[in-house]
Amino acid sequence: MPPRPSLQSLLLMAAFTAGEDSGFLLTARRRLLTVAAGAHRIRLFHSFAGSGRLSGSHEVVCCLRSAPVSRPAGPVAIRSRSVHSAEDYKKGCEERLRQLTRKLKKEGISPKQWRLGTFQRMMCPMCKGGSTEELSLSVFIRIDGVNATWNCFRSTCGWKGYVEPDGVPKLSQAKNDTECEADQNGEPNVAGNKVYRKICEQDLHLEPLCEELVTYFSERMISAETLQRNSVMQRNWNNKIVIAFTYRRDGVLVGCKYREVSKKFSQEANTEKILYGLDDIKRTRDIIIVEGEIDKLSMEEAGYRNCVSVPDGAPPRVSSKLPDKDQDKKYQYLWNCKDYFESSSRIILATDADPPGQALAEELARRLGKERCWRVNWPKKNDNEICKDANEVRHGMHGFV
Repeated sequence: MPPRPSLQSLLLMAAFTAGEDSGFLLTARRRLLTVAAGAHRIRLFHSFAGSGRLSGSHEVVCCLRSAPVSRPAGPVAIRSRSVHSAEDYKKGCEERLRQLTRKLKKEGISPKQWRLGTFQRMMCPMCKGGSTEELSLSVFIRIDGVNATWNCFRSTCGWKGYVEPDGVPKLSQAKNDTECEADQNGEPNVAGNKVYRKICEQDLHLEPLCEELVTYFSERMISAETLQRNSVMQRNWNNKIVIAFTYRRDGVLVGCKYREVSKKFSQEANTEKILYGLDDIKRTRDIIIVEGEIDKLSMEEAGYRNCVSVPDGAPPRVSSKLPDKDQDKKYQYLWNCKDYFESSSRIILATDADPPGQALAEELARRLGKERCWRVNWPKKNDNEICKDANEVRHGMHGFV
């Protein structure tokens, strides 16, 4: 049986065509050739024109492999603006960790390792784990050291709390560091003429993910490390535990979207609409856009961190007329994040394969510029169906990596 293509290969199966009658992006044709017995890979070659467009039959370079091939874990690293800023950022994180360590110890919390960006389980100092001495306390220290949270998941205890360092600036290497930090400590966030709510994890009562939700994600092939890096949390909402996807710009929380296991969604009101994972596309040339937060996490598991998700899903159909920027409420998140696309030369639209997903791809391309947009054509699940999205490729087809 021939090896299946990787999710990385599928992302290469995309191309744009400008000047056609349809004026839209055409998906590249796939030719999955039979692999000879014992062969590790086959290659389809295509020569790209200097303009970046595909010529001829619009076929894209594709590599099918059964042996692992090393590749970078994300977009090409961008050199920091100065060595000093990187060193200052590291020192700031270390100092915040020292302060958090001291404060957590005062609460009786002493995990085996003091590390940034990790979840740790330990015995709760309040209930002592009950008669079974269960390790019921989950402790999470943010990767930038901005805060630490804990929560005991024993129903008879439920002890939880939150600490943050004192007197240490929350350093960031983004160009708008000063303004972003002022947003958290001063007046409500302002974008243009609109005033947005100022929110923080403590006010939203966000907690580290419980073991059941970590297992829920692992069944969808999303690791605890990816959840930690993206600050995926939970909240008790109307006596239900819901997943909390935190929307951040330069590390600052600006919005939060909640998801029940039953796929019911809600969002914090009066917050700025931005793309999920926005910090991961800062100064990148290639940007991948998907339709949901779990798809963004799946892309990261496949080795692509330069990926963002839209916050509001897909429209039922393509609109007849493109509205003015001020009236474009449905896609305001694109205008709020337009600076992040200025340096991008290629935008890969990896939306869902259903009609709304295709409509979303068209709407995004109309606003971002069709001349730099590419489309992903998801593979077949069986003779009658195709995979719906990135997570289904990973979760439903174990041959895809």
